[in-house]
Amino acid sequence: MQSVIQYADGLGRGLQTVQRMGSPLGYDVVTPNEYDQYGREVKKYLPYIPSGSTAGAYQASALTTGVSGFYSTPPSGVATNTAPYSVTGLEASPLGRPEEVGAPGTAWQLGGGHTVRMDYRLNNSITWASDSVNSRRVSLFHVIINSDNSRSLARYSNAVYPDNSLTVTVSKDENWVSGRAGTTEEYKDQEGHVVLKRSYNYKNAVVKLERLSTYYVYDDKGNLCYVLPPETNADEDIAITSQTISKLGYEYWYDALGRPYRKKLPGKGWDFMVYNALDQVAMVQDANQRAKMPQEWTFTKYDALGRVVITGIYQYGGSMPDTSLYTPSGAGQAWLQSYYDSPSLTAPNWETRDNSTTTGYNNASTPVGTGYTFLSITLYDDYSATSLAPAAYSAPYGASQSVRGLPTQQYTNVLGTGTMLTSVTYYDSDARPLKVYKQHYLGGVNNTGNYDAVSTTYDFTNAPTTVSRQHFTSANAGTPLHMVNVQYIYDHAGRKLKTWQQVYNSGTATPRTLISKSAYNEVGQLQDKWLHSTDSVNFYEQVTYTYNQRGWLKKQSSGLFEEELFYETGTNKAYNGNIMYQFWGTGAAPNTSYYTYLYDKLNRLTSGVRNDNSSIEQGITYDKQGNITALQRTLNSTLADNLTYVYGGGNQLQSVTDATSNNAGQKSGTTSFAGKYDPNGNLAADPGKGVTGIVYNLVNLPKTVTFSGSTINYTYDASGAKLRRVSTAGPGTTTEYIDGIQYTGNTTTIDFIQTEEGQAFREGASYNYEYFLADHLGNTRVMFDTKMGYARKVESADYLPFGMQVPGLVNSPSNKYLYNRKELQDELAQYDYGARFYDPVVARWTGIDPLAEKARRFSTFVYGNNNPIRFIDPDGMEAEEADNDDPHAEPTFSSGVRTFFAKVFHPIAALAIGPPTRGFSNISANSERFATRGASDDSGSVLAGGQEGAGTESNAFRHTLWQATIASQFGSDIAQSFGDAHENNPNADLSQRVFTGKNALDNADMHVDLLNNQIGRQIGTASSGQGMNAIAGKVLNQFANTGLWTATRQKDGSYTISMTKITSKQFKALQARFKQLNNNARTAAGQAKIDEENGKAQLQQAQAGHNPPVM
Repeated sequence: MQSVIQYADGLGRGLQTVQRMGSPLGYDVVTPNEYDQYGREVKKYLPYIPSGSTAGAYQASALTTGVSGFYSTPPSGVATNTAPYSVTGLEASPLGRPEEVGAPGTAWQLGGGHTVRMDYRLNNSITWASDSVNSRRVSLFHVIINSDNSRSLARYSNAVYPDNSLTVTVSKDENWVSGRAGTTEEYKDQEGHVVLKRSYNYKNAVVKLERLSTYYVYDDKGNLCYVLPPETNADEDIAITSQTISKLGYEYWYDALGRPYRKKLPGKGWDFMVYNALDQVAMVQDANQRAKMPQEWTFTKYDALGRVVITGIYQYGGSMPDTSLYTPSGAGQAWLQSYYDSPSLTAPNWETRDNSTTTGYNNASTPVGTGYTFLSITLYDDYSATSLAPAAYSAPYGASQSVRGLPTQQYTNVLGTGTMLTSVTYYDSDARPLKVYKQHYLGGVNNTGNYDAVSTTYDFTNAPTTVSRQHFTSANAGTPLHMVNVQYIYDHAGRKLKTWQQVYNSGTATPRTLISKSAYNEVGQLQDKWLHSTDSVNFYEQVTYTYNQRGWLKKQSSGLFEEELFYETGTNKAYNGNIMYQFWGTGAAPNTSYYTYLYDKLNRLTSGVRNDNSSIEQGITYDKQGNITALQRTLNSTLADNLTYVYGGGNQLQSVTDATSNNAGQKSGTTSFAGKYDPNGNLAADPGKGVTGIVYNLVNLPKTVTFSGSTINYTYDASGAKLRRVSTAGPGTTTEYIDGIQYTGNTTTIDFIQTEEGQAFREGASYNYEYFLADHLGNTRVMFDTKMGYARKVESADYLPFGMQVPGLVNSPSNKYLYNRKELQDELAQYDYGARFYDPVVARWTGIDPLAEKARRFSTFVYGNNNPIRFIDPDGMEAEEADNDDPHAEPTFSSGVRTFFAKVFHPIAALAIGPPTRGFSNISANSERFATRGASDDSGSVLAGGQEGAGTESNAFRHTLWQATIASQFGSDIAQSFGDAHENNPNADLSQRVFTGKNALDNADMHVDLLNNQIGRQIGTASSGQGMNAIAGKVLNQFANTGLWTATRQKDGSYTISMTKITSKQFKALQARFKQLNNNARTAAGQAKIDEENGKAQLQQAQAGHNPPVM
């Protein structure tokens, strides 16, 4: 049993967090806290392990000798570190804003020139042409709200913000040396709105300094209506045309209730939203759906608890469809919204269960009748709809019948067919999935005999200990064709130590195999991993990992592959996480090859050159959106590509020209893409590869690809899962995908089963385990098999920086899982990432980023932030650090320690978020004050529960506001990092609605916190840069119009959670209270008192001869 002890001082501030016996060797893990004389935690220490301590005792010497002693002579695998802490330097003012932020490690300490630095300025009206060093001129835009609630962008007489009306925060990362290149400026107005983010790059010797400005324009109600990325040239005194906004900008329209009812992303047609009477999104339509005749809408139906129960496609056959995709009239949307709003609409607002129907619901809410196709159906709370699931999907021993609030049966449409695939989930008494039956689509046939049954057991921390998968096909008449049993073994702190696997082939057992065994250093970093053993003693391969002082991966080495990464060491240095050199080698010649990388001031890759000049991507340039404009590629020491890209004023590639006569990469000559995109912005043809047409399905994934007289037909379900791939090229190939089981060319014999470390290929009645040795990006570099009794290398692969394979190295054409371990589509030379395809030849995605609104300053087609050596995109949705973020896996440490790591890796955000200490002015304290004012003041209570009441209205408001404000200032990812760290199990199943047992309230409270956090991040993302008072108003609107999640105790002692709306009386009372408060949740008088006290304290310090704190 793990326990965490938190020691606090008399003011309630944390002094130490001790995870008792939390280290791999069973010693305590201690994280000390230190405060300056003003109570600010400006020095944050890494956790350490006091020698011999196992009792969770307070470590009095932690700050004097404990941390420093541990890291000066650390245990095996831990980097020596004479500066195991991060320090924040604050400005000498009552505001105490950070001026310099360091990080753990000697190279990242204050004063060393390799910290994050901030400067604070005010805007001016100096023009860029007259003084590019001091110009902070900002264009002033307005939003006109038209009578139909549409929005128009306006700028009157080239207006600019008056001098000193905007605050400017200048940020410089660890690589910055001098000048404006490599800096980022954030401009905020007096209401706290971010109106501009401006970055600077050193372009070339002619242009020199380049401005990249992204403007955020709000209406009078504080709603974000326009985002104008850099290529719109909003800094200039020229009109921005509607065509430019359509190609590059983001547009948002809101209805009279403040609900977003239209939005438009760059290069994509409008998305429409229609709401029901409960302010729930009832219908959505994208541009591809609008292009169909009759037009389609995706509808959503809910139950009385606000849970999604049915989704589907509705065909609108009205007489007023929208005829234009990019400037639609909205007639169809207006008609549908008026239908939902009509007082004469008698249909109920939600579905109720009715097991006599084919859906399990009464199908009474809009839309009703015919003309629609179901995409998904979800049943909750019981298994009473027995007629809807096959009899074989029976309850296992130990299955609980107390499943109120849990999804039990699900039906998912196979897109393009009428087939609904069935899944049934049974739970244990702790609401954990015990057994899941899931129908598959083998052979493209809807047959109830085709299914998998997956049984799972857990330990008391809810980590899975065994997973048993039975794979049934209709040809085997109820007997599993294969069974895969996996066992996981963990240490006392939840770190995974071993993964065992055994495959049964038609009932015959193959040898039980230890897929991997792991060992960790004392701070929880993976140190060694052993691969493949049948006796748990002798292994075929061992991989050893080492890290630098920042926790970044430094080296991995094994007998067949070795890689070493250089950041701040070597001739060229980077201190911000960019990789300057990548050494690698295989077999008996380790690290004989290396790439040298160069970047521009925006951390975009400009050059990657192999040491023997055999493979190179260099001369890479970008436009203001981050679209590549030029790239030179060398393959086998020969110039293969000299590419020039043309975009035509948007992000969609219009043409690419290869000036060489070599067709090894991009086809030589000019390839035109003009007019080759569908209304949703997906690439609909690729003439350079001979692809004459690509048709996309509902979820913007390719359905049919036509090329050179052949086709590839993909089959997906409505969730976006790929089920089948049928290619007619050459002899033709059919591939079946069943959650990691893959068939190729037939439906009777499995080709291979994917494992954690590679794949198990079927060879007759046995399986040959093949293992992938990957680099830091997850790229398969070496594959070895085991059938010869040793680690025999069967594949070696190298890649150019943007992912194109180096020819002549791949020896095993059967393996398609290569770059980022994604499946190569041979005919297209593209990789399938799940949400979209990536083309490494032109280094671009083939479709728009589904999460484009999280990175509005970049082109929607940019891969890996144009830094593919540091960033990956795991599923095609969003770029993330490959290995250089938090090196400690979440299960390794407790919530308190995870909170520490969130602080270490996001120190600026951590300082602004702060603790909820009374009297402080940070995000945590301010959100608690807002909730406190709502819970109680001199005029009485408005929100129930007090600010600390678990699951209450006040707690819901506080959490939502807290996350919204963090997301507004620092982005959704950082907000989620802190929000998840606050909870014991951030990966909990959020579909659960009923909680029983002794921890019912705690579990219910955790679920409502996580759900409200999601709502908060959505509000914050749409309110970028706004002050807390304005955001509090939006949270209040959400609470009144749609609701927030709260927990309610039932008569039997259980707790249920649901969306709760505050009353009109509560709303008006809170609105009146909040109008009296500033962004710190203080009245004018209260703020004046605080300012007076701060001023006195500063004066006393000055008179005593003390300098303001800078630690």
